[in-house]
Order: sequence, then C-alpha cells, then structure tokens
Amino acid sequence: MIAAEAVTKSAPDGYTLMMGSQTTLAVAPSLYRKFSIDPAKDFVGVALAGTSPLVLVVHPSVPAQSVRDLIAMAKAKPGTINFGSGGLGTTPHMAGELFAYVTGIKIAHIAYRGEAPAINDLLGGQFQMMFPNLSAVIGNVKAGSLRALAVTSLQRVAGSPEIPTVAESGIPGFDAATWFALVAPAGTPHDLVLRLNAEVKRVLALPDVKQRFTDLGMSLGGGTPSELDIYIKSEIEKWSKVIKDADIRALD
Repeated sequence: MIAAEAVTKSAPDGYTLMMGSQTTLAVAPSLYRKFSIDPAKDFVGVALAGTSPLVLVVHPSVPAQSVRDLIAMAKAKPGTINFGSGGLGTTPHMAGELFAYVTGIKIAHIAYRGEAPAINDLLGGQFQMMFPNLSAVIGNVKAGSLRALAVTSLQRVAGSPEIPTVAESGIPGFDAATWFALVAPAGTPHDLVLRLNAEVKRVLALPDVKQRFTDLGMSLGGGTPSELDIYIKSEIEKWSKVIKDADIRALD
C-alpha cells in the first residue's frame, strides 16, 4: 500500500510503474480505512502479467477426501475447522472467506505474517485447511504431506490436471486467484501505455518465460490496457461485496 501511494504521486511519464496484485489493487480499498487511493481512478492499467490459482489443501489427518466432504464436516461441527493465510486481505484469506460465505459454513481464520509460516504450521497440523498459492505447495501435495481437494480457478491447471476445481466440486462459479498486473499513474500518455503493454507481451511470449510460468502453475497474462482496467474494476466490486457480505471488519 505504501508503494501504491508512492506511485500515484509520481510523474505520469512511463518511468515509474507498479507490479500490483489483487490484494493492493482490489481488496485493500475496502479492507483498510487508511488506504487513501482509488486504484480504479488513480492508476491506468498497462498489462496483466499473469494469474496463479490457489489450491484448497488439508492436513492428511483431516478425513475429507473432497470439497463436499469438507463442507459436510464443517456443517456437522460449526466453528471447529480453522484455516490459515499469509495475512489479512491476502488472496488465500479472501478465498477462505468467499468459500465460507457461499457454502454457509463457519470456519475460523488464522492470519500469519506471510504464507511460508502458515504453510509450515499447516504441515505441522496446527490447523486443518488453507488456500495457498498452488506453486507454494505443489511439492507438498506430490509428496503426500498435504492433500489437495480442489483448485480455485474455473479451469483445471495444466500442470496438475488431476486436481478438480472448486466450481466442479459443487460450488458453480467459484473463482479466486492471485493475479499480478503492471499499472502506471493516472494521466500517463496513452502512447506510452501501449508501448509498455507491447513490451510486456513480448516478454511473456519468450519460451523460457512461458516455461517458468507453467512450472509455477501460473497462467500467462497479456491483453490490452483497457481490458485490464475493466478487470481491476470488476475485481474491486467482487471483493468489496465479499468483505461486506461476510462482515469482515475494516482495518486501520
């Protein structure tokens, strides 16, 4: 958020940019009282860099073998299942809140200072479930130290096609992902924005970059600046509704 505010105060000359995520560009405006900027107005989209699906994982001690099993467990014993995340407002946190809201279950959130320590405690059985980035736990899933129930993207992930989506597991339309987008201060000349957009797409088309994204379980971005602007606005609307409907308190 500090970086975002600094970028909005920078000269709109194409030299100061921000690689933002949904946490800063879509969630923070509704979650943090002191966040003084409006990403939809104070930034102009340059290009979507990529998206990374999350994965619903549980500790092996949890008997649930599917999303439906997990929901049934949570409904049978409300408030007894905890989920961790790398911090308030992060995508793993918001995905958990969205999951709880749309399924009508009660699960308690445990916020950590970063995704890594949360994953370590999940591996240790300190809580039962989590929605980490797939790239962060795919090794644990393959090793059997965590059980993957579903990915949060609308389509299955090419690198792990055996893992079903949350949407096809009984929650139609469920979609949550970490996304990364390059943005510039509002007022940046359109010709500069288009030039930067072309450069981002050129880099994303490089074979080694494409392979790296695949290895991380990420989808390549691209698109036009205007498409990114529309996407950011839709994400702001989506997550502000989740925050309101799930009654998540605003933070200082």
